[in-house]
Amino acid sequence: DIEYDAAIRMGSAIRSRGVNPGDRCGIYGSNCPQWLTAMEACNSQAITYVPLYDTLGANAVEFIINHAEVSIAFVQENKLPAVLSCLPNCSTNLKTIVSFANVSSAQKEEAEGLGVSCFSWEEFSQLGNADCELPPKRRTDI
Repeated sequence: DIEYDAAIRMGSAIRSRGVNPGDRCGIYGSNCPQWLTAMEACNSQAITYVPLYDTLGANAVEFIINHAEVSIAFVQENKLPAVLSCLPNCSTNLKTIVSFANVSSAQKEEAEGLGVSCFSWEEFSQLGNADCELPPKRRTDI
């Protein structure tokens, strides 16, 4: 199944960035196939996904990233500038950003200047493996 393999591959890519079961992953954007794949990728690896939203103002995303200790975030392409602008105040935890689509070289440089890696969806997917070993599931995971 294509969707299953995509979610497992993306979950493996998340783990390759040092994100472990129980850690938190932010997802920021409108509902779309990438949003769902990111969510299921987290579920496959026992990683807690944290919806990021800006309905409470510009600082809401920064607050959520810091409060939840989000270490990786999947971001809709048009929301990338907002996440990049909050990096000076939240790069202690946030170490990886993955765009739902593309990332410009200027955006990559901006993130990397603050110690954060920034990937396009396709680039990040290549870091994963659909045949990876999944973490054991426990009753307490739910």
